[in-house]
Amino acid sequence: MRKIRTYVNSVRFKFFAAVLVIFVPLITVLIINNFYSGEVVRNQVAQSNKNLLSLYMGQIDQRLEEVDKYLSNALESDLNVLDMEFPKSRDEDRYNIAKLTLFNKMKDDIGYYPILDAFFVYSAVNKDLLMSQPSTDSYEARENARLEIQRIVESDADKIDYSRWHVRSGANGDYLFHLMKSGNVYMGAWVGSDKLMVPLSLIDLGESGAAVITTSENKPISHGALFEDKGIDLAFPEQSYAISGKGKHAYLIMGERSQRGNFNLVALVPENEILQKLPYLQRISSIITIAAVLFLLLFLAMMRSIFLNPVKRIVIAMRKLRDGNWESRIEQKPTSTEFQIVNETFNRMIGEIHDLKINVYEEKLNHQRAELKHLQLQINPHFFLNSLNIIYNLATVKDFSLIQEMTKCLVSYFRFMFRSSSYFVPLGDELSHTSNYLRIQQACGSPTCFTTASTCRKICSRRRCRR
Repeated sequence: MRKIRTYVNSVRFKFFAAVLVIFVPLITVLIINNFYSGEVVRNQVAQSNKNLLSLYMGQIDQRLEEVDKYLSNALESDLNVLDMEFPKSRDEDRYNIAKLTLFNKMKDDIGYYPILDAFFVYSAVNKDLLMSQPSTDSYEARENARLEIQRIVESDADKIDYSRWHVRSGANGDYLFHLMKSGNVYMGAWVGSDKLMVPLSLIDLGESGAAVITTSENKPISHGALFEDKGIDLAFPEQSYAISGKGKHAYLIMGERSQRGNFNLVALVPENEILQKLPYLQRISSIITIAAVLFLLLFLAMMRSIFLNPVKRIVIAMRKLRDGNWESRIEQKPTSTEFQIVNETFNRMIGEIHDLKINVYEEKLNHQRAELKHLQLQINPHFFLNSLNIIYNLATVKDFSLIQEMTKCLVSYFRFMFRSSSYFVPLGDELSHTSNYLRIQQACGSPTCFTTASTCRKICSRRRCRR
């Protein structure tokens, strides 16, 4: 906890925090602004395309509704359709006349519905299919359509919802069809999907954009493998848009559901092409954001080299001094003039303090030596008084030889004490001084304090002894 508090209170942390407080909000605002601009453009593009899809789907539903009314009226009121409900063998001429009349009527009426490719009527009793198709279609196209319709009414008629239009992928194309039933007669309309997609080509969906028709399960009626490889899900929300795809193949998905059939119109717009349409100022904002991030990193690196590293070297040197390492110095490296002055002054100051400490220590030693000298020079009053008392007693008994010896030893003893202030003395002098002291003690009545140093004096006469 203390280390964390120390780090938080450091100049390094405060410096980085101040820089981040300034730059992070700025960069955040730029990023949010850039993101918001992208969202605005996406919403505008999606809304514009969705409005066009809604408008066109409304037109398609309106035309399909008109076709539904036509089919419903024909099944309910056209007597020719009623004649085809009965077996042909019942009245073959009447059946053929009804068939011909109905064919001519559908051929004439299909011109009023340019969206259609064909009307058809199928008599389940007679297994007879009647179709009216534009003469512009090739014979092969008409035959393929006939075979596909025949498969529908003969195989799938019972599975179909007669109230809605359905999508079907045939061997030769994709179609929309609506099948109605009255008794044993099926009547319906047939539309190629290509014809529905022509107006969608006028919508600007970008170079790689596309518009497709999907089923009610959001499956494309064509090129399904292509969408699956790109990871595109064609499901779309009702009031907004979805983004789907892998990597560079991301698309905005917008769609509109048909009110008349089980199909949808879906538009795909490449997301990268949408962002290319951002206003010039928004691109500048993106560049500024990137430049600000790079500038922040460069600024931090420069401040680390110019300011933080020199401060760090000073702090490290101070910590070593705090631990008692007075040999520590700030390493001289190329840096700013101010830090060079600080480093030189610091190193010089530490050198002076180190020398001062040495001088103080030496002075302390000298003081201790002086105290020792003073202690050595101090005369023990009892020793001196006892010596004088012994001389007095010897004088009383008139032992003049011992008085002379005692006086001589005292003179030698005190001469040695006052003679030299040297830190070193010859070992012989020290032994002689010791011998005098012991002789005085012996004269004072201490018979155990007797020794001779004559042998040591001869051996150590040339040696020096620390006093």
